[in-house]
Amino acid sequence: MVSRTAPYGGLPVRLFLGGVLAISIALVVSAIYGYTAMVELRSLYLQDRAHQVETFLIDRLRGPDRLNPDMWRQVLGTTVESGPFSWLKHAMVVDDAGRQLATAGTPTGGLFQYKAPIRAPGRGFPGGRFGPQGRNPQHEPQASKLILQIGIDPSSADFITRQAYLDLAIAILAVLALSGLAYSLLRTLRSFLRLRAQEESQRHLAAIGTMSATLAHEIRNPLGAIKGLSQVTQERLPQDHATQELISTVVSEAERLERLVTDLLSFARPRAMKQIGLDLKPIVSATADGLRPQALEKQVRIVLPEIDAAVVPVLADPDGLRQVLYNVMINALDASPPGGSIAVTIDNARPDVAVEVSDEGPGFEDRDPEQFFQPFVTTKTRGTGLGLAVSRQILDQFGGRITFENRLPKGTTCRIFLSAAGSLGTQTPEAAASQG
Repeated sequence: MVSRTAPYGGLPVRLFLGGVLAISIALVVSAIYGYTAMVELRSLYLQDRAHQVETFLIDRLRGPDRLNPDMWRQVLGTTVESGPFSWLKHAMVVDDAGRQLATAGTPTGGLFQYKAPIRAPGRGFPGGRFGPQGRNPQHEPQASKLILQIGIDPSSADFITRQAYLDLAIAILAVLALSGLAYSLLRTLRSFLRLRAQEESQRHLAAIGTMSATLAHEIRNPLGAIKGLSQVTQERLPQDHATQELISTVVSEAERLERLVTDLLSFARPRAMKQIGLDLKPIVSATADGLRPQALEKQVRIVLPEIDAAVVPVLADPDGLRQVLYNVMINALDASPPGGSIAVTIDNARPDVAVEVSDEGPGFEDRDPEQFFQPFVTTKTRGTGLGLAVSRQILDQFGGRITFENRLPKGTTCRIFLSAAGSLGTQTPEAAASQG
């Protein structure tokens, strides 16, 4: 697992994520600013259109007629109904008390409203404009008490709104695309580094395996001689001889080293497994019976309940299956406290036949059970950490699998799943188990 602060091929993750975040924030801020500007532009656009109508109406009413409500009714009606402004939907003239003096069109909701005071034209100056001499108080126009109200259809500015939404959507999609690309890049880099680490680990393990296989091969012959000679010496000495216990210790340690050598060779040079139909029951029983002396020495009971089926046919390699069952049961035995028990059951009420081995040990708490299948990972003080790795390697070859889970209130349950063989036909279970 690569740390968040670890570099991906020289690229610090936090710096990369910070750059992506800064660009995303800049895009969002720019989109919001652009959207606000477009909304303001829409308002200015509608105001400009309303101002065009105002200018048109003021230009049509000159002199005293500008303050004449009757003239306004005529001009408003003509302009709204047949004027050049298709977006003009309503126009009205009111006095300072809010009374309607002239109106045209239909005032509906949603119209853009524009208001402007109606001023009388200045005397002697057309349109109320003053010359270059500046303001002349004697000719200052009197403030009008009339107000022109114009209602504009806002849909005429919808193209600005659509453009604002489009720009905002493009910015959001750009941020999402950038985030997605950043996530994909980090995930790709993570996978690449994980694969590179796995390749490095495999090369390291291959080197260790080669060295271990060579050492194991060289150790096996003298170890066998030590064990054999010790057993011969033990047989020749009287049973009450003082060295009997010492020689028993030598034989026991030689057997432990022999198992270590076997595990190393099995892991470094796995043999090809066969997949034949065989009866599971006698193999499980024989493996459990072979461990009963050790269980008796540790004061642990091995419980093997009977099942109704006379034969439990599975597809597996006989020797490989025996080794897997031995590894799992010896682990359960090592984990069990004195006075505890190990329950070995066979569940054939499913497409895959399962062998369950449950102990009353401390369990593995919150540790990832996948760790125990890694080579040289063990909780034992005298273990090699290869038993479960070899077991999974064997099961993979004939389509089996193995899982671990904590037991409540204490202990661990290991399940070995095997493919059901359907039927062994006329072949006897003993013959099937002895094949290979």
